[in-house]
Amino acid sequence: MSELNPAVRACNERTKVAVIGLGVTGLAAVKNLVEQGFEVEALERSQHIGGLWRYNEDKNLLSVLKSTPDFPSADQIADYLESYADHFALRRGFHLGTAVKRVQRSLTGDKWEVSYTRAVPEGAVAGENKVEVGVYDRVYVASGALGAPVMPKLPGLEVFEGKQLHTRAYKGPEPFKGKRVLVVGMGNTGSDTASSLMGTAESVYLSHHRGGRIAKPSDQTATRRIFWLGGWTNSLMPTVMAYLADKALEKIVKRYYRTAISADPSIHIDPAWKLLPAPPFHSSPATISDVLLKHFSTGAIRPLTAVQRVTPSGVVTAEGAFDVVMILSGPAGSAALGIATQTFKLLIPPTPRSLPRASRSTISTLGSTRAPRGTSPALGQALPYLPSRLAPRSVAPPAGSAPTVTDVDVIIFATGSRFDYSFLAGNANPSPPDSPHPYPMLYQSVMSINHPDSLAIVGPYKGFSITAMLNADLTAQAVAQIWKGNVVLPDKKAMEGWCERSYAFRQKLTKGQGSGQAGMDAYKLEGWLSKAAGTGMAENLSWGWKGWKFWWGHRKLYRLLMDRINTPHVYRLFEGREGGRKRWDGAEAAIWRLNGEDRVSSS
Repeated sequence: MSELNPAVRACNERTKVAVIGLGVTGLAAVKNLVEQGFEVEALERSQHIGGLWRYNEDKNLLSVLKSTPDFPSADQIADYLESYADHFALRRGFHLGTAVKRVQRSLTGDKWEVSYTRAVPEGAVAGENKVEVGVYDRVYVASGALGAPVMPKLPGLEVFEGKQLHTRAYKGPEPFKGKRVLVVGMGNTGSDTASSLMGTAESVYLSHHRGGRIAKPSDQTATRRIFWLGGWTNSLMPTVMAYLADKALEKIVKRYYRTAISADPSIHIDPAWKLLPAPPFHSSPATISDVLLKHFSTGAIRPLTAVQRVTPSGVVTAEGAFDVVMILSGPAGSAALGIATQTFKLLIPPTPRSLPRASRSTISTLGSTRAPRGTSPALGQALPYLPSRLAPRSVAPPAGSAPTVTDVDVIIFATGSRFDYSFLAGNANPSPPDSPHPYPMLYQSVMSINHPDSLAIVGPYKGFSITAMLNADLTAQAVAQIWKGNVVLPDKKAMEGWCERSYAFRQKLTKGQGSGQAGMDAYKLEGWLSKAAGTGMAENLSWGWKGWKFWWGHRKLYRLLMDRINTPHVYRLFEGREGGRKRWDGAEAAIWRLNGEDRVSSS
């Protein structure tokens, strides 16, 4: 590994770029920038490349667990990233054990100063860990979207007498042997954490805040044709398509539930788990697991609803809260439940015929589709007919429906992480604390609107794909072309306008329910990145003459690209724009191979 030049260094005649972070995003950035002739130095705070895919014991760094059962394993991905760096001979510019402390504009205003510290060698005195400064023409921030852990502010958390930690600090189940453990958050990380505790902890609980979808892994569902068709339709009718997408996904999830139940009699779906209805997909993607339902069914993991408050010895969850419709038949029914009739704007007879006419704005919610004790028989008969998606209203729980109190020894928060902006100084920070904008001001989700010609920040926004590798590679291809001068960006005012419109669009899709990363129209983002990179996809897979020519001469390959596994090799398949990203001669063969077919005549 080469040494960094000491103190403040002057750039040579070649454009010098600092890449911060050597996870998936950083490695792709180094590869694409080097490929386009940039001089690159990559600064990585850990002693390995691959980011969170390589297990480490540092409780301040997020990493995978030692065992990740689903294929491919974390070790396989980490080994792949190591081979990626070796194959493209990227290690010459790597600087491991180098923690970036600050990125700021130089006094002259034409360079970037990156302050960093090196890891203190074993046996050295602490004073030797001094701050050094490097000077660069451009900076590509790839420090990851999960830099700052999110800890919820729960009432009573300060009086909890047990242990509490974020999943960032969770490195395995061994320290929790014989403990009663609650994992808060039912995303992928929470699911994996809870599953890893089984057999070691005395009992494992998994709490979700607003419901959630559990789906099995799949790599052939979201084809390119579906992605493009859905994206095009979504651009015309975003609100309608968001609603239809939620409905379609809910049907897919329910079908998976039915399939799982029929395949394994031990699996069942208890309405008390309150998994559905779930929040909008755009703010709360599905939890990918083919074992979590079974764990819920067998009691190996016990699902809980939202934590309302923490006690010295455990938690109180919202089992008494309302989240499924309850209709009362009048004062008698209200009295039976201990609720005053004036709580409701509208009381209607609980008959199947009357339910569809109920206005959603006037319906209140109660818990599960099982009628509470003391309600009329008619109400119990009506509950199964109720709509599955309703806007909840705040209503006091009925008498005798007390919240659930659960004693636990440990609370592990799988409540996500956010991008860490703390090291970006001045107007390098796209989301400063005093900003009037509740979102990062990054044009097309990646380019600084203050320094688009020299600062790219990848991580605050979600990419166009759920696959990190696709996002990383295409984004890096595009940035390299922008910095080479092959793409002209609009002025700052126009970029600010784009950021505002993108945020408004996102708010419509998520119905105001945000997530850890900001988002935008995935279809438009991929199109813009692809055009900036010069991939040639828009011309060769469109309705233009080039598209028809490619379809006529390569019909079978065209069908693989549009209707089978959506691989990243398509971004290197076509010749593309002159001076754009480099084409890979092996792209077509790789597409055939990944689809499990021999390369034959593509007509």
